[in-house]
Amino acid sequence: MDVSTISKIYVYTKEGGLVKSGFSKIKQGERVFSIGFPDKKNPNKILVSRAIRLSDVPSNPLIPKYKLQPTQDISVTPSTGSGMKLVPLNNIQK
Repeated sequence: MDVSTISKIYVYTKEGGLVKSGFSKIKQGERVFSIGFPDKKNPNKILVSRAIRLSDVPSNPLIPKYKLQPTQDISVTPSTGSGMKLVPLNNIQK
């Protein structure tokens, strides 16, 4: 699942109904209903267009909780969103 700038994320509660939310508000183990389409480059990845957090619905006790492990190799290249890659200033050759 991939969340991008086109993704709209909401939270649904009995008291508040459907309210706009953000990706950073999603908690591990929380139920999320998402709607999207397959990525053209990687058909095993879903590009999320809409996601609804169901914070009132308890998590399934039969699904084990995973602890996220930090990765040692971070090879993310920042992007402007227009396809142009940003180059860190310390990598510029003189």
